[in-house]
Amino acid sequence: MYFVEAGIADKMTSRSVKTRTDMIQFDQAYKNGVWNYFQPLNLNLKKSDSIKSKVYKWKGILSEIETAEEDLKLFFLTEMPESNNGISKFIHELLTNKTGNKIQSELITPDSVNELLNRFKH
Repeated sequence: MYFVEAGIADKMTSRSVKTRTDMIQFDQAYKNGVWNYFQPLNLNLKKSDSIKSKVYKWKGILSEIETAEEDLKLFFLTEMPESNNGISKFIHELLTNKTGNKIQSELITPDSVNELLNRFKH
């Protein structure tokens, strides 16, 4: 729905990122200068151990993606946990990278999705 409103839904495709040792598949990708990948990631879970497990899994995948030869941006389309207990800081520290490296990752919540889509509107 969000991608339709931004006018990019018909330009999105599934695409794989070739890393040094693997191919990582994404169902939603859009090229706007560099490839932008969109990954749904529900972190609104009751148990903090379950949240941490998902975050560690994706931190490992991000580490592998860093071996790719292409520049890219990965947007985690996520719902953050309702009860914070400091877990939000943990999530941001492990999954967000905006330092200008060739691989950038961001967390996009329902509150910030319109801001993201404004970057892609023509």
